[in-house]
Amino acid sequence: MKQPFFLFYFLLCWNINLLAQEKNIDGSYYDEVGFEIKITDNHFYYIVEQKHMRLWYTDTLAICTYEWVDKNFIKINSKSPTEILLPEMKITQSFDSTLHDSITVVFQMPYNGNRLITEVTDDRYKSYKSEYRKGNSSIKLPKNTKKFNFLIYPQEAYWHTVDGRFFGITYYNPPFIDFEIKEDTNLITINIPALDNSFFERYYVVDEFVQVKNNHIYWKGKDFKKR
Repeated sequence: MKQPFFLFYFLLCWNINLLAQEKNIDGSYYDEVGFEIKITDNHFYYIVEQKHMRLWYTDTLAICTYEWVDKNFIKINSKSPTEILLPEMKITQSFDSTLHDSITVVFQMPYNGNRLITEVTDDRYKSYKSEYRKGNSSIKLPKNTKKFNFLIYPQEAYWHTVDGRFFGITYYNPPFIDFEIKEDTNLITINIPALDNSFFERYYVVDEFVQVKNNHIYWKGKDFKKR
């Protein structure tokens, strides 16, 4: 009985793979107002050009990989915010003799856009907030603090559609319970090189299905036609 089942499974997988190989959907697709979906090198890009009226800091609001799930449907996923920020994030603890009676937490990021709030919570669950600005981004914690965590979020909400829908994230919180503070530390530097102006305005896509049919792409209620 095993042999017929194995043959059926092999033929099914072979047909699915053959379908994906034969159906080339690379190219540029545009909706009625000129927003673009570009598919190339097994990636799905959503592009809104900013040359006439700048709403975003980047033209490319979504970068996803895709896989075929049916002859007319692909499933798309983008990197999670954690996957983007965590590999390059570095937290340095040190002692500075010029600092007294507190632990200073300094954030370093390339962000210089709209108001951004940094918030640090100590091991007594007390939070300390500051508006992030280059050269003036420090938060002071009590000297005897043993652990901390932090949160970063824009002061003003983003929206991706005229009716106020948003497809990104509203804050970033590292996936750890707490960061331990080493003995004799009074200066903590949090360096996040990948948190740039476009970080909070991007789409973050998880297992979304996109219809591809007759040179059209249907996504989020919009029709994009290939040109």
